[in-house]
Amino acid sequence: MQRIDLLEQRIIESEGSDAKSEEIILLRSISREKAKEEIMKLLDKSDKLYYSDIADALRLDLKEVVEIIEELEAEGKVGEAE
Repeated sequence: MQRIDLLEQRIIESEGSDAKSEEIILLRSISREKAKEEIMKLLDKSDKLYYSDIADALRLDLKEVVEIIEELEAEGKVGEAE
């Protein structure tokens, strides 16, 4: 419990400082297949998205998003935006 209290205190202190605030995103843990499905649905709705946009929107790990999109490209299911 002490570690959590320390982290909470650091967050409170940083919110009061002039330092650039960062958003904390809780990542979801879903199967790779489910992540692929969600990524494809998101890509169908948008003309152009960056890897980071996808990771943020779906609350997925950025590295995993990149790997999945590379797989989808290799499978011919998605392509680069023009």
